[in-house]
Amino acid sequence: MFGDELRELGRYLEAESTETARATSLLLSQAVLAVDGFFRDHDEYGGVQADFVSQLDNLAGNYFAKTATTDATESARLARDFRDIGID
Repeated sequence: MFGDELRELGRYLEAESTETARATSLLLSQAVLAVDGFFRDHDEYGGVQADFVSQLDNLAGNYFAKTATTDATESARLARDFRDIGID
């Protein structure tokens, strides 16, 4: 994703969570917006290593696909886990 697309996705997911009352969209929104902030902060210092971006892309793809195919409870748990990666 380029430019503001990541931020727009985060805002879309946040709006979807409000409309559907699903925690999954809100948790994914928080993760996407955190990544957007991370990328924007690191752009000032030369950007983020391509290997990191590739690993993050793989993780995001896996988590997003799983949240789309499981029930609401499991989907929310997976979204929370994705949001919390690396916080510990």
